[in-house]
Amino acid sequence: MIKLVEICRATDATFGGKRVMQMREVYINPVHVVCMYDDAPMKKNLLEGRLPEDLDERQSFTKLHLNQGQSLYQITVVGSMGVVGEKLGLTTDKRQLLHD
Repeated sequence: MIKLVEICRATDATFGGKRVMQMREVYINPVHVVCMYDDAPMKKNLLEGRLPEDLDERQSFTKLHLNQGQSLYQITVVGSMGVVGEKLGLTTDKRQLLHD
């Protein structure tokens, strides 16, 4: 299990007409990660002030799709795809040349 930081809606979902988001720690089993990609809309939320103030404006976010048996569960975590993939052990620098 790998610890990451998830961005999710706060219990009181709006504040002054804006959606309020919060951060919480989550533990992910890398075996259940089906796909991951850059979460650009979350970056827009950061620039619009909808995310916690202690996040730097240069921060990036990754959306993870997790297998839950017969369904998928999506979460957004703090970090670029490269950093998150490396932390989950999903990226390797071992390149292999394929021959006929």
